Amino acid sequence: MKKPIFVVAVAVILVLIIGLYFWNLMFSSSDSSAIEGPGSGYLTYYPGFNEGNETMIFHISTDKPRYGFYNWNDTKWYGGEVNEGDPCFIVNVTIRNDYTDPIIEDSPLNGTFYEYVSLTTYLYDEQGRVDAVDVTYPINRIWGGHFFSVKPGETHSLEVYLATESKNIEQYEIYVNYVEPLPPSV
Repeated sequence: MKKPIFVVAVAVILVLIIGLYFWNLMFSSSDSSAIEGPGSGYLTYYPGFNEGNETMIFHISTDKPRYGFYNWNDTKWYGGEVNEGDPCFIVNVTIRNDYTDPIIEDSPLNGTFYEYVSLTTYLYDEQGRVDAVDVTYPINRIWGGHFFSVKPGETHSLEVYLATESKNIEQYEIYVNYVEPLPPSV
């Protein structure tokens, strides 16, 4: 009687191992080390916003682009949703805030600086731009995307998560989506 239980247990374990192997293979089949990222320099606003003007947010580096999965509980925001386990393209980004002058004098905001930032990332494959949504945790519940504070002269590193089904990313670009003295509505 113990022999059939043993056979079933071994079969279940083998199926799990094979399933995990193919699950990981599905997202590690593309060589992410060859993906081209942006060089250092001041970031601009994303194309079509604020005339794509340059900001004083300095892109220091990006590294470790890779494919992975959304690791947090399901999250919803106005116009979108991401679920734990959804496929993502992930990259580490380090920026520095070079806004050194306070906001306009004679303003209620005098003495405050541009320190709340949101980045956006565009992904490309050989056909062009790829559909991707910034799902970096924690997500702003109204607007989506991730906002963070970085005071003038300070650096900030974050791991950007982009929900996408594409596994053939060849290039990515980073832009400023938001830079203001006050945080956006939550």
